[in-house]
Amino acid sequence: MPIKLVTRSSRSFLGLPFNVALAGALLFACSSSGSRDNGDDGNNAGSGGGGDSASGGSAGKGGSGGKNGSGGASGVGGKGGSGTGGSIGTGGSIGTGGSIGTGGSVGTGGSVGTGGATQSTPSVSITQPMSGSKVAESRAVEFVVSATVASPAQIARVEILEGETVLGMSTTPPFTVSVPMLPAGMRTLVARASTGDNKTANSSPVSITSVAPPTVSITQPSANASLPAGMPVTLQATAASAADIVSKVVFFDGETSLGEVLAAPFSLANVNLMLGGRALSAVAYDSLPQTTKSAVVNVKVGATGGAFVEQNGQVVFEAEDFTSANANGDIAWAVQTTDAGFLGAGYVVVPEGAIKDPGEVASSELSYALSLATTGTYYVYARRRSETNAADSLFFRLNDGTNTRGNLQISATFAWVYLGTISAATSGNNTFTLKRREAGAKIDRFVIDKVMQLPTGDGPALSPKIP
Repeated sequence: MPIKLVTRSSRSFLGLPFNVALAGALLFACSSSGSRDNGDDGNNAGSGGGGDSASGGSAGKGGSGGKNGSGGASGVGGKGGSGTGGSIGTGGSIGTGGSIGTGGSVGTGGSVGTGGATQSTPSVSITQPMSGSKVAESRAVEFVVSATVASPAQIARVEILEGETVLGMSTTPPFTVSVPMLPAGMRTLVARASTGDNKTANSSPVSITSVAPPTVSITQPSANASLPAGMPVTLQATAASAADIVSKVVFFDGETSLGEVLAAPFSLANVNLMLGGRALSAVAYDSLPQTTKSAVVNVKVGATGGAFVEQNGQVVFEAEDFTSANANGDIAWAVQTTDAGFLGAGYVVVPEGAIKDPGEVASSELSYALSLATTGTYYVYARRRSETNAADSLFFRLNDGTNTRGNLQISATFAWVYLGTISAATSGNNTFTLKRREAGAKIDRFVIDKVMQLPTGDGPALSPKIP
């Protein structure tokens, strides 16, 4: 509806011409303020009041932003009147945004869960045997192992390994693992400890030497030898160990110990064996100790019966194969094997004692039964060893004849020497007797010959015996 303006040029308002003031008031009244509602956006800009020919009205104020809303748009300046241009309306105030709503409290994360307890790795070492030790091949080896682990874990088992091969196991502390016999030679082993949840650890390696048992054999007397009754003999053995020492050798007759020798050469002198068949053996010991028993050597002690029979004008016999022995209150003759080079089962010697001279003085004797083919003179030869002039003589006789002194001459080896002659009054059974003069004279073999000829080498073949 058009509005009619009445103007009086004589009136004024606030110092302005009345008509101008009225136009401005109408312009202000017609401007729209941005509406707002709680929670809605103030988004309509107030339009400027229309002016007539007066000056333009002030720009409408923008609506204030609703709560959490955006501010309203600025008002557009009022349109200038058709009169003289009024003041250009200034834009309305920019609506301030509502208060920013505060978010809810940020939830704190739950406590970080701790993982399950980490199981510890065990600690393990071999305490026995120590590295560098020697162990016996002939028996099981006991390994003592130290194995621990932090609680709550527990050691479930301990194993001994050579390479990847498990040789033995223990599941109960204190851990002692029995390992069967280890083959001879250098062995390198470790201990492996395992917990209940299969955490494992290996010890430092331990190197040990498995030692084979010693070897031993009897070298004297020889098997099936015939030894005289009442005559002390010397037993001799060889013994050795590939990776250790032989600490002793013990000689036996059956189950009876005859004596022991603690160092090489393993020779036991002055052994008196009982009459009859004897089963001799030797047992060697090493330092671990391991033992080895030799093969049995069977011998016969006592008169074998019969006499040595002359063949081809000769009677040949071993000095240790005598028929009887008589000490006559003197030191007895002994069978020994100490010096190399003898023939048969050994040689005979009176090891000590003062000289016995003249021949009628009682001294130890050995007798030999002979079966001579003829009567007359026989030449006597001995295979002997006489190393000094204090051991280079003896006496001999046939039957009850006179004792004849035989000079052995010095010889550092067993060799033949001519002693003298005997005279047989009858053929058949005769008795040849060896009698001590000086100690230390060693006699290996005799040859009684119808011809004067010094034997060489081992001499003629031994004579047979008759019952």
